[in-house]
Amino acid sequence: MQYALMKVSDNAMVLMDASEAQALYTYKGQITDVPEPDEENLPLKVVYGAYKPQHGKGLEETIENLNASKGFWHGHVKDDKCYKIAVVDFITLDPVMLGQSFYIPFASLVSTNIDLKNKSRTFAITTFLRYENRTPAENILNRNGVFSIASQENRIKNEIVTEKNWKDFVDMNRAKRAASKIF
Repeated sequence: MQYALMKVSDNAMVLMDASEAQALYTYKGQITDVPEPDEENLPLKVVYGAYKPQHGKGLEETIENLNASKGFWHGHVKDDKCYKIAVVDFITLDPVMLGQSFYIPFASLVSTNIDLKNKSRTFAITTFLRYENRTPAENILNRNGVFSIASQENRIKNEIVTEKNWKDFVDMNRAKRAASKIF
């Protein structure tokens, strides 16, 4: 299992990725941002995954938070580093109930240098809206939800993905399947 609710205070539970929890425990406040030398020219990628809201968030609030994160930098923590991923655009599917919670499958256009095609990876890549006035640890502990990127569209051959054509490469059935594998 990759995700679990962690108690962070007497009355607060936070949805946490296991690797994020390990990074917070090991490195505490020492997680630093990795600067991108050329933020304007990062490669565009089509990815699939699920948005998971924090414990206790309702559907309407979750959709609002999800839409508010479009067009902004997100962070992905690995060990003591926070890597940038720009969520340029996304398409969502209907929410899927899972116990007393839910998730929202998506296909998204992201901009990043992170290798999202890694075949040996068994877990999703977890990202969160990255506020510059907070540390990565503060972002993780105060986020509204997580973007879980399960896979990258790898059937794009001899074409360049752009903001105008990215939806042509989306397979919504693959988006549903990818989202359903994230736990």
